[in-house]
Order: sequence, then C-alpha cells, then structure tokens
Amino acid sequence: MIKLLRNCRVSHFTRIRSRGMSSKQARNEDNKLDTFRRICDEIAGEASYLRKVEKLEHFLKKGSSGSGFKGDLLQWVQFLIPGATQRVYNLQNKALLKLFARIFHVDQQQMHLDLEQDGDISETLRKHFASSSKLKPQAQSKLYLHEVENMLCQLEQRTKEDEQTEVLQEVCKQATDLDLRTFIRLIKQDLRINARARHILDAFGPEAYPAYQSTRDLKLIVENFAGTQGKPKSLKGLPKAATKSSKKAIGAIQVMTPISPMLANACKSVEEAFKKNPGGLYSEVKYDGERVQIHKHGSEFKFFSRNLKPVVDHKIKELKDYIPRAFPGANDMILDSEIILVNTKTGELLPFGTLGAHKKHTYANASVCLFVFDCLLYDGDDLTQLSFCKRREILEQNIKPIKHHVQLSESQFLKTKNELAMMTAKVLQANLEGVVLKSPEGTYQPGKRNWLKVKKDYLFGGKMADTADLVVLGAWYGSGKKGGVLSIFLMGCYDARDRLWKTVTKVHSGLDDASNDEVHESLMKLTERADASKIPNWLLCKKALIPDVLAKIPEQMPVWEITGAEFTQSEAHTAAGISIRFPRITRLRSDKSAMQANDLEHLEQLYAASKQNVNVDLLLANCEADRDDALKNKLKLEKTPQKSKAPKEATASSSKKPKRSKSASDDEEVTPSKGRSSRKMHKLEAPTVTSQGNLKDFFKPKIVIADVKIENPPLASTSSNYGKGEDRKLFIGLEAHFVADAAQPKLMDEFVRHGGILAKCTQRASLVFHDCNKNKDLSQLRPLYRRSCRHLNIKWLEETLKMKTLQPYPLYALLLQS
Repeated sequence: MIKLLRNCRVSHFTRIRSRGMSSKQARNEDNKLDTFRRICDEIAGEASYLRKVEKLEHFLKKGSSGSGFKGDLLQWVQFLIPGATQRVYNLQNKALLKLFARIFHVDQQQMHLDLEQDGDISETLRKHFASSSKLKPQAQSKLYLHEVENMLCQLEQRTKEDEQTEVLQEVCKQATDLDLRTFIRLIKQDLRINARARHILDAFGPEAYPAYQSTRDLKLIVENFAGTQGKPKSLKGLPKAATKSSKKAIGAIQVMTPISPMLANACKSVEEAFKKNPGGLYSEVKYDGERVQIHKHGSEFKFFSRNLKPVVDHKIKELKDYIPRAFPGANDMILDSEIILVNTKTGELLPFGTLGAHKKHTYANASVCLFVFDCLLYDGDDLTQLSFCKRREILEQNIKPIKHHVQLSESQFLKTKNELAMMTAKVLQANLEGVVLKSPEGTYQPGKRNWLKVKKDYLFGGKMADTADLVVLGAWYGSGKKGGVLSIFLMGCYDARDRLWKTVTKVHSGLDDASNDEVHESLMKLTERADASKIPNWLLCKKALIPDVLAKIPEQMPVWEITGAEFTQSEAHTAAGISIRFPRITRLRSDKSAMQANDLEHLEQLYAASKQNVNVDLLLANCEADRDDALKNKLKLEKTPQKSKAPKEATASSSKKPKRSKSASDDEEVTPSKGRSSRKMHKLEAPTVTSQGNLKDFFKPKIVIADVKIENPPLASTSSNYGKGEDRKLFIGLEAHFVADAAQPKLMDEFVRHGGILAKCTQRASLVFHDCNKNKDLSQLRPLYRRSCRHLNIKWLEETLKMKTLQPYPLYALLLQS
C-alpha cells in the first residue's frame, strides 16, 4: 500500500461524483460554470505555485458554501487539465474568428486586429460578445459543467462550419460573456491559469502526480486519491502487472494507456556527463526521427507520440506486421522507440520530416524503421523499476531484429571521457543528431529528465552550432503576455542572382522581455501592415508565411545572428529550401547592414559545409591519443548509419545501382545474442592512433549519395565544375522552358542529354531561354513563370555546352522591367 504522508490532503475530499448523478444533484453551485470560472481566476491571480495548490485544495474541501464540496470532482479535474482528454476540435484562431464574425455579425478583419493587440482569442471573443447587437449575452450564468461537457463532445464531432456554428450559437444563447471566455479556453485547452497537471494534482497529495505520469488515467487517480478518512480507496481496476507491490499499484503502468516518456536534459560537456556518472554510462545514438511509444495487447496495437497523442496511421501501419515477428514471445508489452525513414538499399537514415504522408512517397526504396531503445513492460511484468542495464538485457534477449523494419538501437558502455568524445564525434560526423547518455543503474522514471543528451549546439558554449547572419523581413504579434508586441520574426537573406529577398526561418526565442519591447518599438517604425494578396515585388515568400507586418525597405532592416541545431531543408522557405532547425536569436548585429548579412550564395556554402564536414576538433582536442587505454583498445561500436545529406527533393532512381549487401533480404530476421552484450551488426573499429592528426583523419566524412529522387532540386551553383565523364550531369536538376524564338531542337536535345528536363508546364521551369538581349516586361512574365526562375539568353546554354561547365548567370541574364 502506498505510504501516505501523515498530513495527506486526500482525507479532506468528499467522494467523487459520478457522471451518472441525477440532474438535481448536478445542478448545484459547485457544478456551475461560473463557479469554475471564478476559481480559475483566483488560481491565475496567485503568483506562487504553492498558493495555487492551497487555493484549489481549500475549495475542493469546503466548496462554495463552506460546508463541503458537492460538485462532480472528476469533471472538475478533467476541466482543470483540459489537455488530458486529447480532444481535437479543429478550431484554430483563424477558424474561430471566422465563425464568430458570422455569429456576431461583425467585421472579421477588425476581430483579427483586436486579437493582435489582446494576444488572447478568448478575451477578443468575449469583448465582441459583450458589445454585440445581434446576439446579447445572458445577464447571469445558467450553464453547468455537465452541459458544457455535452457541448464540447458535440463540437468535437462536428467538422463542417455550419455544424460548428450551430453548436457555438447554442452556447452563446445560454452564456454570459465570461462564460464564453471560459468555454473558448476549454476548446483551446489553455485556461490561462499558469498551472499544469502537477499543480492541480498536488492538491490531492504528493503521490498523485507521479501516479498520473505512469497511468495517464484521471479517473483512476481521482478515485484512489480522493479518500474520505485519510486512506486510499480500494485499488480497483488495476492491471496484473501492478500486483507485486501495492506501492506500485496505483501508479502502475497499464498496457494501452500512454505513459509520460522519460526525457533528457542538455549536457554541455563531456566532463559534465562523467561528473554525474563517474563509474561510466551507456551511450545511445540519438536518432533524428519521431518518438513512438508502442503498446501491444495480444493482437491489438496502440502507438502514442511524444506528447501522448495517437500516431497517424500512415506512419506506423507497416509496423503492425513486423513487431509480432520481431518479438515472437510477447503477448503484452510496452516499448519506447524512434521511427525514422530508412533507405533499404543503402541503409541510410533519411532526413527529419520525411515521414510526412506526401514527402515519404518522394523517396525511392524507403521504409519506416522502428529503432527500439527501451522496454517498459514485457509479458505483463512492469520493468520500469529495473535498472537500465537489466531492461536492455531483457530487450536484447527477446528481440529478433528485422532489417530496415524493426531494429535495436545502438548502445555502448563508455568508461572514459575519451571514449565519449570519440563516440560523439563519430555520431556527429555521420550527420546524426547526437547521443543520449544513461546511467546503468537508472530506473525508468516517467516524465523525469534524468537522461542526458549531447548535441553539437550544446557543446562548448554553442561554438559547434550552425549560425547565420540574417535580416528581419517581417514579424508577427505574439499571444498571451506578449499580445500586441511583435515577438515572432521572419528571417531571410538576399539572393543577388534573382534580386529578391527570400525567407529562411521563423524565430521567437532568444530575447528577454525588455529586449523584445525595444525591438518592437524599432520595428514598428520600419514595417507596415502586410497583405497576403499583395506580396511586394522585392520578396519571394510562401503565402502561408506572410507575417502581420513586413519591411517597408528591406535594406534598412536589422541583422541578427541566428543559431540553431543544424541547417536543414524546408519546403516552406524560399532561400533554396534552406532553413535552420530550432532557431534562436543569439546576437543583434548592429555592426552590420542588411546588405552585409549572409546572402543566399554564402548561405548555400554554410549549408554544404555543415553537411559535409562537421568540425569535431574541439571534441578531440583533449583526447590523449596514444596513452589512453580506451584508444589503444578497439572501440566496439556498431556501425552508425550515415544520415542522408538531404537533397531538397527526390529523383526517380539513382544513376548508380548500389551494391547488394551480403546480408539477407530486407525482411531477414537476425537471431538475438545471449547475455548482456549488444548485438553487433557490423563493427566499426577505431584505428591504432599514434597522433592527434590520425585521430582526426579517422573522423573525416565519407560522402554518401542518397538513393532518392529530386523533383525540383536546387539550382546548380555558378562555380560548379564537372570532371571527365560527368558532362552528362551538367544540367542535372535544372528544368527549362524554351520560348518560341529560342526553341532550337539541337540545343534542346543537348540540354536533355546532359541531364536537363524540358518543362511541360512553364510554372515548373527554373530556367527560361530567350533568343534576344532585349528587356522584357515583368508584368507579362510574372503570370507565366515562378518568381525565382531565371530568364537567360540562349547563348548561356551554348557557352556552357562549349566549356562543359555552368557559366555565370548574371552575364547572360535578361533585364526585367516592372
């Protein structure tokens, strides 16, 4: 039985009200929506988390009358933690404004402007409801919690605008303006009380929240922690896996119920890792995929994402056939894993984001692969209280890996700092995200950050991170306390070849409140209201990324240093598809003008350098190459898959047929090894190192060509050179349209023979050839071609074929007159 603290708070609470309580019982003061709203406002008004807990605890003890709480306790808790229901209403701010503009008969654009200043959609709608002449709010609140619950259930099932409008109108007919504000906050799953599930459940005692992290079952938690006489209630409804000790019972994990995943804290140095684990630690590759928690009960499966929502079916439907084959002896189990797209011919791990429904199909020979790194429950036995090394042993003994479908994550026990430095360098050189470090004796603690993660942007004060000096092109107004303040920024660079400013990333972190206010004041003088239907001629930007305000004159905008985890590819941005992952503002470059910031050509060089040659000198600087036992002995590391260099888009097939591996087919099942040692697919042995230089040579990157298709690849660099035998690739990735006066069959054939594509649609063309040097009218060309395409004299093609190298575009570019 869980050992309760002497002053356990659960003794104060009355019994839980069931959903089946009579209408008369449900209609009391404690179940009114207005009462719920009042308590939320009181909790929000408390700055201290302890005072928030005390405020809620007092109400749940005394109720509105002071003689005892008489409301539906489970309903209260579910409303106080609205995200726990994982409901999806498909009502974002824009959709809500549209629906309520129709209900209130007000201008939607004006509501949008008010939202920018308020930063809170619920407050904006409350104001318009209070002043509405079409639909008047009630003078007194008449809604009860169970009625609101029914309306939310109806709204969840309605997907058409007319149906949603009908439900919202019904709410407005019965609600005060404050009732509507609370209802909208329940839809948005943000009560704006600055209190999370931990603080709500702390009102039931210190054991409630840890139990919730394991079970995610509010009904079970409330039933067992809302006692009447200082004792927990009977432990009903608990799984067999929880019966070994009653301490585990209430918080026992349950198959088919998601568990808060164990997380990792940032580790900023090798020394920090060993300071916390001096006896050594396990290192695992941090795969750059999507985390998935797998629950198997007999033949039934459930897949949960990192935020415990169901994983979309197209990402995991193939795995349902492979998991039973990989774990033939398991009836019930819970696995912690990562899914990532793998090239089945080369074994390469494809870039983050390729698991999308449409993106995935652009890659040839790709399969979703499950990398399993932990086991929380196996055959009904709860393993979370076992040490990591024991859980790993159970995992290794029971898995039969299936190549490219279900595999065991790489794990290596490291005893020295040198070994960790080498392991990290090896992983970074393979263009993988980093490593995760785990204590050998550590248990699995749901929701706790007791693992460590090492990524290149964490190390050496960010000196290994990818950075770029970009220009602020526009901004969005923030929400919440940043309502009315420009706090999300659109960053971009100048493309001298196209004479356009192009977008790179959105950034919202890195500024404190005071700095953000100063930036807001300065940007208000340099920007103007943006209109998505009238994108200025100087900007190439996707419509979905048009911000609230845009630069008046981009050359006068400030330059900021943006740092991120890595340069990446994004279809949303127009700077050759280059973007920055996890961006943050690290410096305001007042010493640079907009035209001195990194332009697109420089950005492309930075991107290429970051992918082809990750500099690990800082990591290896402290390795004593010829003295440390860890370097004399060969590191027994599994072969780390090289991550694809991520071409922007994909091609039908590779020009070279990759060599077939000696291993069996893609579905080959590998017999697991016995004992604690990891399975070794291929061993990558460290050389016998006698000098610092040799050690660095060991980590020189190996160029790997991904077997993928490129539909609209980046335009080739003007400085590209092609050696002998490579002239057939001269125009690879270029799609051209020949206007009538330049359509010479011989040149068109040569263009195709050297890898180019003739555009069937002018909108797909990246190059347009003309047989003249005359200026062209921009207004006539814009409807026919993309903004980013180049208009060249046909002589560029002739000269390129003659010299067998791409000629500089500007020398042959046509002047476009607006």
